[in-house]
Amino acid sequence: NTTDADGYSSNIILRPHLPAGFTLKSVWGTGVPWWITMDDYIIEPDGSVSLSTAEPLYAGSSTTMTFLNTYTVNAEAITEDGWKALGTCDAKDPSKGLTTQIDVADSGAGIEAGTHSICTPVTRTEN
Repeated sequence: NTTDADGYSSNIILRPHLPAGFTLKSVWGTGVPWWITMDDYIIEPDGSVSLSTAEPLYAGSSTTMTFLNTYTVNAEAITEDGWKALGTCDAKDPSKGLTTQIDVADSGAGIEAGTHSICTPVTRTEN
């Protein structure tokens, strides 16, 4: 909040994209409001995780939230082309890397609704 007025942060929905061979096992975050507990990281049937992260965001302040997705991987279900795509990243192209879309709700106090995407490349290891 770079303004001189107090506001609120927004609720968010995390939407991890699950390529072939990947199952979302858990989600955890840091920097979230104190009332968010491990029990709040409920993976919905569609794979999304909704979090009530709206809290006061005072003038001249900021907040950073970091999330960790843990996956179970069935390597046999991933083709060679799939591994190649997973090794590259384009946050706008969910067929590359592991992407998560973050939907930010309108806070009603200065933060407009929006969608942001992040991507992490996957390194294939031999077992």
